[in-house]
Amino acid sequence: MRPIRQHALSALTASLLAAFSLPANSVIGLMQVPPTAQIPPVPNVIVTLDDSGSMAAEVPFDPTLTYDVPPNVNGTAFRVPPALPLAYSNAYSNANTVDLSITGTGGVANAYRTAYLALTTTAQRQNYANWYGFYRTRNMAMKASVMSAFSPAIIPDGRFRLAWQGLLVSCDRGFNRNAATNCATANAIAPYEGTHRTNFYNWVQGVPASSTTPLRAAYRRVGEYLRTTGVNGPWADRPGTSEAPILSCRRSYHIMFTDGQWNDGDNAAFGNQDNTNFTFPDGVAYTQNRPYRGPTVGGNLTLSDVAMTYWGTDLQTGTGYDNNVAPVIKRSGTELYGTTPVAQYWNPKNNPATWQHLVTYAVGFGEAAQLTPASVGRPANVVPTFSGTTTGGASFAELVSGPREWPTAADFSLRQFDLWHAAVNSRGDMFPATDQRALNAAFQRIVAEILAQNTATGGAAASLAVVRADFTVVRTGFESDPNFRGVMKGFPLVG
Repeated sequence: MRPIRQHALSALTASLLAAFSLPANSVIGLMQVPPTAQIPPVPNVIVTLDDSGSMAAEVPFDPTLTYDVPPNVNGTAFRVPPALPLAYSNAYSNANTVDLSITGTGGVANAYRTAYLALTTTAQRQNYANWYGFYRTRNMAMKASVMSAFSPAIIPDGRFRLAWQGLLVSCDRGFNRNAATNCATANAIAPYEGTHRTNFYNWVQGVPASSTTPLRAAYRRVGEYLRTTGVNGPWADRPGTSEAPILSCRRSYHIMFTDGQWNDGDNAAFGNQDNTNFTFPDGVAYTQNRPYRGPTVGGNLTLSDVAMTYWGTDLQTGTGYDNNVAPVIKRSGTELYGTTPVAQYWNPKNNPATWQHLVTYAVGFGEAAQLTPASVGRPANVVPTFSGTTTGGASFAELVSGPREWPTAADFSLRQFDLWHAAVNSRGDMFPATDQRALNAAFQRIVAEILAQNTATGGAAASLAVVRADFTVVRTGFESDPNFRGVMKGFPLVG
């Protein structure tokens, strides 16, 4: 850890800026230690975006949503919309326009024209034009959400170290310090600022929609990358320049977005890790504990096995890599899941790992967001119900206490539940996004939580608060009389 002796204003400001963009009922963290305390090293964050062909599917226009133009790398609007009735054909790939009021040459398909002309006000039609040019497909919707969540207003310079990859088409050959096959620029871990921030934005804008969905292979690349050392490795103090000093308490996160079920070959996975007894690096025995273990049938070689591998084994064991990562404890003591008491260490809300490990935040869109019996056409006793939070609800409690099991991954149509299971096994979070509002919220909540967990040792995520739906602005700060404490206050804007 590196002690700081000046007021941690930048850390507090970053948390506040993240809070400004959170939706109702979002969760953020508060500092519970004085601003003179130590702060963890800047975390490693690796982003995986789905570049499969299904990402070309259309996302229906929702007139109840406001489709804002996403920010560019400098925080200004990515592209100013053309004058109505023109709209961009795809604002991320070109500046070509179409006329929403006509069909045929220079216009749009009749369905788009009819929908546009049915709107009666200029504001409504502009909103439709923004949807058409910036949000019309899953691929475009993903880009808008990522560009918004990773904007400088939410992630100031110096708060993340970032790397990125696609699944099979875009930056899918590992993490490189220079341009490489299928990757126009360096995509390895580096401070998220300057040219590296620009390269990330340029990459996001160009992610295609033209491959399959090898999620396990992509996950494996992230985990194996975190096993590497040296000046070009993700643990180097200044990647590409100097390795020392190694900061072994640095946290690592994987943000994985997909719109479907994984379909890569079995050679991309790791046996049946969550159905195998083994010992964690801190000496605690894992004995196929619930809710982490996989189903007895179809639970082998799954995404959740890959997640358990890279969370439950020490990714760095060499000299200088002490196991001193600070645990993230959101629920202290024993908590009841249904009628079953779960000890703090085994509570899936908590991350007790002190060794170098990988935590995954999963974002499911399209088919990957279908996590209820009704959405997959299965009985309630066959699949669990996602109740709104990763570890909430009665059916999740049954995954903890029994007799419920995770659905079999042998059934392709149920593999989105394996994405949820992988998030649980890595002590991360799952965010199924069924519309653009939820997709925006998912990325922004993930960014806000990572920022909060890496603000100050001992409490950045240990005390979490719910942002009320009627709060428009969230203010975080400190009160020192009579005792120091972190505070958060919400209040409506006056306008």
